[in-house]
Order: sequence, then C-alpha cells, then structure tokens
Amino acid sequence: MDPVRNGSHVHAGRRIDFLVIGAPKSGTTTLHVALSLHPAIRVPARGGKELRHFSAPASVDPLADGALAGYHAAWDWHETGVRRGESTPGYLAHPEAPDRMRRYRRDLRLVAIFRAPVWRAFSGWNMAVQQGDERRSFDRAVRDELSGIPGQPYVSIGRYGSQLDRLFAAWPDAAVLPLRTEELALDPGPTFGRVFEFLGVRGHDLTGIRSRNVRPHLGSMHPATARLLDREFAGEIDRLAERFGWNLDAWRRTSASVPAWLGGEALRRATTAVPGLWRFGERTRTALAGFRSPCAARPGHGSAA
Repeated sequence: MDPVRNGSHVHAGRRIDFLVIGAPKSGTTTLHVALSLHPAIRVPARGGKELRHFSAPASVDPLADGALAGYHAAWDWHETGVRRGESTPGYLAHPEAPDRMRRYRRDLRLVAIFRAPVWRAFSGWNMAVQQGDERRSFDRAVRDELSGIPGQPYVSIGRYGSQLDRLFAAWPDAAVLPLRTEELALDPGPTFGRVFEFLGVRGHDLTGIRSRNVRPHLGSMHPATARLLDREFAGEIDRLAERFGWNLDAWRRTSASVPAWLGGEALRRATTAVPGLWRFGERTRTALAGFRSPCAARPGHGSAA
C-alpha cells in the first residue's frame, strides 16, 4: 500500500477500515453515534460526522498525499487493535466516490442504510424547510427537480438501484452491508450487532440508545405527489429488492391524506414566513425529548438522519 506523507514523516499502510456511505435521512446519524460508543471503534476525533473526503469536487484529488494527510489527521493513530471509519451519507449518490474509495482501499467495508425513497425525499425536504434552505412546497420542489430545474436534490438521492449499479460497476468486489431504516427502528440491538460483526469487532450493548437528528414531519405530502413518486421510484425499488432479496412491498404504496397535507402546508408557510419559528419549536421539542421512545423514527413518521 502506498505510503501517506504527513509533514516530513511517512506512514506506510495508514488507511481507515470502514465508511457509512448513505443514504441521507435514513438513520446514519443514529448509526454513527452507535459506532462512536463501541470501545473498539474510532470515528473522527476532529471534523465529526460527514468529512466528505471522497465526494470532493472533481478538481480535488482526494488520494493525493496532502489531501490524505489532512483526512487522516481526523483520527488518532497511536492506538492499535481498533477499527477506524467515518460516516458521510452523500458518498452513495456521488458519481466519483465509488472509484475513489476503491483506489483508497480495496477491502474497505461499506455500510449503507436505505429508507423508503418517497419518505426519504420528503424528510430531506422537511429538513431543508426547517433549516431555512427551502421555501418551495414539496410538490413544487419535486416537479422542479424532475423537470431539470436546479435546486435541492430530493428525488435523485433516492435512486438506490442506479447508485448501487454504479458502485459495483466501479468496484465489483465491494464489501457492502445493506440495512433498512426499519431495522434500526424496530430491532436496533440485533441490527447494531450485524454492523459490529461486519466490521470485525465484538458485540457491544447499546440498550437505550436514542435515535438522533430526528425531525417531525410538517404534515404529509399531497396525494398526487405521492402517486407521482411511487411511479418514479418503482424501478429503483425493484432493483434494490432483487439485489438484496428484500421484500419492499411496503415501500411501493406511499400513504398520504389531504387533511394532513393541508395542515403541513400551512405550517410550512408559517415556517418560511417567520424566521426562527421552527427553531423555537425545536427547542421546545428538545426540552421534551426525555419523554420520547428510544426507538428510531419509523419510515413516514419522522425525518431520520
């Protein structure tokens, strides 16, 4: 393995062991926290979650010595017998990331979490509205994206079948552990156990870990938008189900109600019209967080990160 230069010292063989590669709004923050609590796993001590190293712009070579030295500086390398890794959910959808990751380390372990793509898109939109980055309705944002109008990507990030085709085309023997958001929500202990086994570390009790970065939805989506996205994602869901042998029938029929949509639309308009309204609500929700279930949000009932 090529040496990596850090200042005047050469560190031969320095490579991290795993990546959580996606998908955004599918539970990656909860998984990242779980990994950080394992005594034999080290996540970045500097930079936190989402270092975005392998999704750098095309003008940046993430495998150059200087870039790798900066990347590796996020970990302490004095310890032995531990697994190092990071979580950047944007890697799955990034067109150049698979080849970059493969060239970085051929036996890198990849963990991918998938969420029903319609609800993943809606959760991404919810987060953008709540953070003040989106003022359009969900319906308008979806139709704009499908028409090729530039803006926040909500639909393209959920094209899992295409993303996996690209990943395995660039990296046929990639070691990928696929998970579903439902597994983290309904059966977190065994799901974390599968991740630890995949990474080559012993099991660790994470009883009581609370889901992280979960945002309540602003109502529901318009039924017409739900039907549009069900059709848009049908082929992607088919390919994902075939690749992993999953029954994804529950992902194909997105429930939506007009009354819930109307209430959510009113809240969106108030949120975008009054700066800081949602942050006030977030502070209130945080104060009440102790009363929430430790279980991660179920698909369609919250905006998991």
